[in-house]
Amino acid sequence: AAAVEAARKLISNHEAVVADACRADPKSQLQLARITAASHPAPAASEGGASEEGLRAEVDAMLREAAAGLLAHAKAEAQAEVQGGQAQNAQGALQPPRPAKSPVARAAARLVASRLCAPRDMGAPAAAVLRARLMAMAASP
Repeated sequence: AAAVEAARKLISNHEAVVADACRADPKSQLQLARITAASHPAPAASEGGASEEGLRAEVDAMLREAAAGLLAHAKAEAQAEVQGGQAQNAQGALQPPRPAKSPVARAAARLVASRLCAPRDMGAPAAAVLRARLMAMAASP
């Protein structure tokens, strides 16, 4: 239930979370670095630096992956409950989240995990599940 609540909140507030993560002029928690072209310049090989649109796309993709993982987690838990806790086949097994591939996605996962507040954003169990998933995604590969 906690994973479903976390996914529901993340999906319903998706645009606001992306906007907050990429905001160049944050209104609160100023000590947390946002995902901007200034804080995440493009690699030297690319021309023109990181685009705000590209950064938003990376944050967007990370949030979508987090929500999908939460829903998969909830499905696997429900299947385990129906099966009476029996060992699950590989398809239904709980899979730990993989670290995000890009440094921008890892930074965004850390930022969203740091900004998450229970009970303002969601209940404590849902916040704990989402924060754990985001921090696992933020880990270096």
